[in-house]
Amino acid sequence: RLRELCGLAGIVKASDEDVLRLWPGADPGETCRRLAGEGRLVVLTRGSRGATAYTRAGEPVTVPAVQVEVVNTIGAGDAFMAAVLNWLSREGEFARAGELSPAGAAEMLGFASRVAASVVAQEGTRPVPVPVS
Repeated sequence: RLRELCGLAGIVKASDEDVLRLWPGADPGETCRRLAGEGRLVVLTRGSRGATAYTRAGEPVTVPAVQVEVVNTIGAGDAFMAAVLNWLSREGEFARAGELSPAGAAEMLGFASRVAASVVAQEGTRPVPVPVS
């Protein structure tokens, strides 16, 4: 059922572990490319290995994770997705997320990575405010 819902969404965020659970044996990158080819923004998070955005507009864009001392990973994915949605809304790109430019995707992922890093560097779920640049 969750796989069907991914097909209906305009924006999909999944970890590499999520993709492997939903599509056992499939390559996460190929799965994300296929979903993005249908016109949606797909964001694949890989923890300390960074995140990649896939759009119909071009090649995948990858940013490294922000290096911090990890204290607690609870809420990191939620914070990352909230930051993605915040960035898309602030930049007026929400309705065109699947057509995001590579530069826009890199900026969005960088912001989301900084927000997620502020969460994992804290005990509990009270992140340090991240400046909106």
